[in-house]
Amino acid sequence: MNKIVSFLAHDSYVLNLLFTRDGETLVSSGMDNVAKLWSAADWTATATYRGHRNSAKSISLAPDEQILVTGSSDQMVKL
Repeated sequence: MNKIVSFLAHDSYVLNLLFTRDGETLVSSGMDNVAKLWSAADWTATATYRGHRNSAKSISLAPDEQILVTGSSDQMVKL
């Protein structure tokens, strides 16, 4: 890594981060109840997924990376 990048990603604590296999997309989730996709080229949000009533505590991608799964302290799993 050549330089440190910092950007405001969520309205509250960030709980999870993962990169896609190609390294082009960062996925984040947080205590603001949302998950987001970020372009690693310029760190802009490309998608925001809302719907949990509480913190989005876990995230995972299906092996083909076509489905994002989130788990929340609202006892729900969303695809």
